[in-house]
Amino acid sequence: MLIRQLKGANGDLLVPGRVRAASLLTRQSGAVLVLVVAFIPVLVAALALVIETGRLFVLARRAQAAADLGALAGAQEVDLERLADGERYLDEGRARLAADRITTDNLRDLGGVVGSSHVQVYVINVVDGPTTHPRTGRLIRDPTVSVWVEVNVPVRLVWWAREVRLTAHADASVVEKPSSRR
Repeated sequence: MLIRQLKGANGDLLVPGRVRAASLLTRQSGAVLVLVVAFIPVLVAALALVIETGRLFVLARRAQAAADLGALAGAQEVDLERLADGERYLDEGRARLAADRITTDNLRDLGGVVGSSHVQVYVINVVDGPTTHPRTGRLIRDPTVSVWVEVNVPVRLVWWAREVRLTAHADASVVEKPSSRR
């Protein structure tokens, strides 16, 4: 009876029954599968973070647009009687109402993606020289409508944050028409 002698990679004699076991231990064809399976949760988490961050950037831009529109709407509520006398002055009640309504309507258009929102409107008329902004302290020289928006957005795809607060601020002023002198 003839017995075949097999030699391994290092020159050792291998017994035929052990050849299969030795080749299974040295094969690496399943290593890639293990790495892919281990990497999938990391890839899914990174993708969720990218999607959620992009969603928050879009919502922040839309909240800023709502604040801009509200401030512009409020600044159009000029007291026409005072304007006829040459004085730039905002009708505070109408300006506040217009700014709040336009801002709130635009925030409502965000649909069900916003948890809660808060709009604060300041109408600042300059009567006897420059005044300071009640919230920022900056110097105001012209009648100004200032809109501040805080929007709480529920976070859906990332588990470590339940809600993110986005803020936006916009000012619109009534300025004199520049003279056309050369």
